[in-house]
Amino acid sequence: MASDGIKRDITQGLLDQANYTYEKKDGAKIVTEVRKQLSTYFATKKAAAARLAKKIQTLYDDFLIRNVTVPPGSKLGDLPLDVYWDSDVPGRLPKDTIQFDS
Repeated sequence: MASDGIKRDITQGLLDQANYTYEKKDGAKIVTEVRKQLSTYFATKKAAAARLAKKIQTLYDDFLIRNVTVPPGSKLGDLPLDVYWDSDVPGRLPKDTIQFDS
């Protein structure tokens, strides 16, 4: 399998020809740099998700006001449960469906 799958003879020859040099690395510095990059990446993603959620809420509110009979100025969270049921908000669910292990 090694001969057929990864062409062991060819790849081993390439590895044998490689120039291996010692290079000292500062692990703490690398970890700090990776932490900064990941922090920036996830902060950007979180901000984008928040902007998207806000836009979706606005679009949904506008849609409901135009297409559903609701009092003017109502917002998504203010609508009665028969119009909008948000299953992600535990307080909006029937009390008998939520069980927490303590």
